[in-house]
Amino acid sequence: MIYNDHCAECHGPELAGALGASLIDPAFKARWGGRPVSDLRDWIYSNMPPNAPGTLPDAQLDPILAWVLMKNGVAPGPTPLSKANAGAVFPKE
Repeated sequence: MIYNDHCAECHGPELAGALGASLIDPAFKARWGGRPVSDLRDWIYSNMPPNAPGTLPDAQLDPILAWVLMKNGVAPGPTPLSKANAGAVFPKE
Protein backbone atom coordinates (compact mmCIF):
# COMPACT_ATOMS: atom_id res chain seq x y z
CA MET A 1 0.00 0.00 0.00
CA ILE A 2 1.28 3.45 -0.92
CA TYR A 3 0.48 4.86 2.55
CA ASN A 4 2.78 2.29 4.13
CA ASP A 5 5.58 3.23 1.73
CA HIS A 6 5.41 6.97 2.37
CA CYS A 7 3.54 7.73 5.60
CA ALA A 8 3.33 4.85 8.06
CA GLU A 9 6.82 5.35 9.46
CA CYS A 10 5.82 8.71 10.92
CA HIS A 11 2.03 8.47 11.22
CA GLY A 12 1.79 4.79 12.16
CA PRO A 13 0.22 1.93 10.20
CA GLU A 14 -3.22 2.72 11.62
CA LEU A 15 -2.81 6.52 11.29
CA ALA A 16 -2.77 6.93 15.08
CA GLY A 17 0.57 8.75 15.07
CA ALA A 18 4.13 7.81 15.92
CA LEU A 19 6.92 10.28 15.11
CA GLY A 20 4.29 12.35 13.33
CA ALA A 21 0.80 13.43 14.30
CA SER A 22 -2.26 11.23 14.35
CA LEU A 23 -4.35 11.46 11.20
CA ILE A 24 -7.51 10.19 12.91
CA ASP A 25 -7.71 11.97 16.26
CA PRO A 26 -10.07 14.80 17.22
CA ALA A 27 -7.36 17.43 16.64
CA PHE A 28 -6.95 16.30 13.02
CA LYS A 29 -10.70 16.31 12.47
CA ALA A 30 -11.04 19.73 14.10
CA ARG A 31 -8.32 21.16 11.88
CA TRP A 32 -9.61 19.75 8.59
CA GLY A 33 -13.31 19.13 9.19
CA GLY A 34 -15.61 21.48 7.32
CA ARG A 35 -12.86 22.47 4.90
CA PRO A 36 -12.48 21.45 1.27
CA VAL A 37 -10.56 18.21 0.82
CA SER A 38 -8.42 20.13 -1.65
CA ASP A 39 -7.04 22.17 1.29
CA LEU A 40 -5.80 18.98 2.95
CA ARG A 41 -4.52 17.65 -0.38
CA ASP A 42 -2.58 20.86 -1.03
CA TRP A 43 -1.13 20.80 2.49
CA ILE A 44 0.00 17.20 2.14
CA TYR A 45 1.59 17.91 -1.23
CA SER A 46 3.41 21.00 0.04
CA ASN A 47 4.66 19.45 3.30
CA MET A 48 4.96 15.70 2.94
CA PRO A 49 7.06 13.71 3.11
CA PRO A 50 9.07 16.01 5.37
CA ASN A 51 12.36 15.01 3.76
CA ALA A 52 11.06 15.71 0.23
CA PRO A 53 7.97 17.94 0.24
CA GLY A 54 6.26 18.51 -3.08
CA THR A 55 7.50 15.27 -4.58
CA LEU A 56 4.51 12.93 -4.23
CA PRO A 57 2.96 12.51 -7.67
CA ASP A 58 -0.82 12.57 -8.00
CA ALA A 59 -0.84 8.81 -8.60
CA GLN A 60 0.49 8.33 -5.04
CA LEU A 61 -0.95 11.36 -3.27
CA ASP A 62 -4.58 10.75 -4.23
CA PRO A 63 -4.74 7.14 -2.95
CA ILE A 64 -3.01 8.21 0.28
CA LEU A 65 -5.53 11.00 0.80
CA ALA A 66 -8.42 8.66 -0.02
CA TRP A 67 -7.10 6.21 2.61
CA VAL A 68 -6.86 8.96 5.24
CA LEU A 69 -10.40 10.10 4.46
CA MET A 70 -11.73 6.55 4.59
CA LYS A 71 -10.06 5.95 7.96
CA ASN A 72 -11.83 9.11 9.16
CA GLY A 73 -15.22 7.69 8.19
CA VAL A 74 -15.64 9.40 4.83
CA ALA A 75 -17.38 7.04 2.41
CA PRO A 76 -15.72 6.62 -0.98
CA GLY A 77 -17.40 8.44 -3.84
CA PRO A 78 -18.41 7.04 -7.22
CA THR A 79 -15.11 8.09 -8.84
CA PRO A 80 -11.53 7.88 -7.57
CA LEU A 81 -10.30 10.92 -5.69
CA SER A 82 -8.22 13.28 -7.80
CA LYS A 83 -6.93 16.83 -7.77
CA ALA A 84 -9.80 17.76 -10.09
CA ASN A 85 -12.55 16.50 -7.77
CA ALA A 86 -11.05 17.21 -4.33
CA GLY A 87 -13.26 20.26 -3.76
CA ALA A 88 -15.77 18.38 -1.61
CA VAL A 89 -15.91 19.45 2.01
CA PHE A 90 -14.40 17.17 4.66
CA PRO A 91 -17.29 16.55 7.07
CA LYS A 92 -17.05 17.79 10.63
CA GLU A 93 -17.31 15.22 13.36
